[in-house]
Amino acid sequence: MVEETLNVIVNKPLHILFLHPSDNSNNILVSELMNGENYACWRKAMEVALIAKNTLGFMLGDCTKPPATLPLVGQWDKCDKMVISWLFNAVIKDIGQSILFSSTERDVWLQLERRFGEIDSTKLFRVQRDLCMISQNNMSVADYFTQIKKLWDDYNSMITIPHCRCGVECASLVAANKLIHDQQVLQFLVGLSNDYKVAKGTILMMKPLPDVDQVYNLILQEERQSSLISISQFTSGSSAFNASFHDSIDHSAFAAQQRSYNFGYQ
Repeated sequence: MVEETLNVIVNKPLHILFLHPSDNSNNILVSELMNGENYACWRKAMEVALIAKNTLGFMLGDCTKPPATLPLVGQWDKCDKMVISWLFNAVIKDIGQSILFSSTERDVWLQLERRFGEIDSTKLFRVQRDLCMISQNNMSVADYFTQIKKLWDDYNSMITIPHCRCGVECASLVAANKLIHDQQVLQFLVGLSNDYKVAKGTILMMKPLPDVDQVYNLILQEERQSSLISISQFTSGSSAFNASFHDSIDHSAFAAQQRSYNFGYQ
């Protein structure tokens, strides 16, 4: 009876102790291994992957080990070791060896958080410096936005906005997020090429400022329109050159025929 109940529970896809047949210890859940320098981005990617696997509770400590007297303890150990193996596969070899003998996935995560999760003032300085210096130069608008978006994500992963217990509806949190978004809009516009001077002026006169994604789309449309105008002007110029070239050839041929005629007449 106990075994039947256990099978019913762990075979439910939404149960935290459920393991899909495709889940195995060789699974690699993230595209880039954690090397210490990329911990913030890696942590976010790993959280997303564990949410998809319904195993984030092992990392956060919400899914604690049941008492040894309960039949689920064996399945819990199996799931916990599976998540540990996924973490081993998501870090470089040296880091993996340093967490090899951790007893639970929660212990592994806490070790990594203590070693790499502390805000490094040097990294924060580097990101702030890069944000101040980044500019479009010869990049396309899409490439420029991708580069500055990476810096924003790095910066946001290293700071925490204090707020009360109201949650996401907290007035102070909403105001702080609006301030950050406005700052991102200004940083994006500052680094843009002077080719978008008119568009930048138009956006800056908008009250309130649109969000950064809307600004990106506006500048992207401006880039595409400029490309179409350039192509149109090039095509028109080429047509005019070809017409002038053919007229010149026709004129030269006529002059040659005229000289030949005059020579024969003489």
